[in-house]
Amino acid sequence: MFGYVRPFKGELKVWELERYKAAYCGLCRAMKADYGAAMTFSLNYDFAFLALLLSGNRLEQEEYTCRCAAGCFKKRCAAVKTASMEAAAAAGVILLKWKLTDELSDPGGKKLAARAALLFLKRGFKKAERKLPGFDKAVGENVRRLAELEKAGCQSLDETADTFAELLASLDFLFEGEANRRCARELLYHTGRWIYIVDACDDLGEDAQKGAYNPLAGRFGLEGGELSPEQKERLRETLGASCAAAMSAAALMELGRDRGIIENIISLGMPSAANLVLAGQWPKTRPGRHSGKLN
Repeated sequence: MFGYVRPFKGELKVWELERYKAAYCGLCRAMKADYGAAMTFSLNYDFAFLALLLSGNRLEQEEYTCRCAAGCFKKRCAAVKTASMEAAAAAGVILLKWKLTDELSDPGGKKLAARAALLFLKRGFKKAERKLPGFDKAVGENVRRLAELEKAGCQSLDETADTFAELLASLDFLFEGEANRRCARELLYHTGRWIYIVDACDDLGEDAQKGAYNPLAGRFGLEGGELSPEQKERLRETLGASCAAAMSAAALMELGRDRGIIENIISLGMPSAANLVLAGQWPKTRPGRHSGKLN
């Protein structure tokens, strides 16, 4: 996951912003406790969103004060380590493992770095696999399917985006209650679809320079890494449709007092991030990793 799924800070209430930061810090500490400090450098906004979804479902709200090494040991409020935090941490570790595994097919230093990371973090990956074996299997199957589509030069944006969306939707088993689980699957599916398309937009120029596969190049028949204003508008429409579908699913879910934060992320934060990416203004050093700082 890539850090695009973040709140729109200016529209959050003070207590909601503090609650979001606490969820982020709590997830970081849960990941450190279960998988080691090195694993926390993969943490980003997307995982915090998942932790909030799960916590709202299970009505887990407890928080405590701690000191953060990444924040110069300043005092911060962190959500306690609960089943929700543990599940979100394990899911994040599994997604990192398969991301690194997928990068083994890339040439040059990136491939070597991925191989080194897989070896160095192997113990943590094995522990996460044991915690969520079904999710690990589902992610592996969809990553391999996505690799096959990319190798074949698939020109269907819907087909590749659907494969990635199914990957994220397979986390639905973590939610309690049949009706809540169905809504969660819908929300996660459309969030995954949105992430895949936004990431393809963000990587378009770089992929064009490297001659690497990008689903948007095939979809629009691009020779270079530039989208026309009309093409950007069409992408805004399809991204907006995914946000609307995710919002409709969220409206039917049990989200507790975190509903306002989650709805802010879907209705304001995600569209804002998409607009920045399409305008070429998304920071190259992606925000939301480890420090929890909201830009």
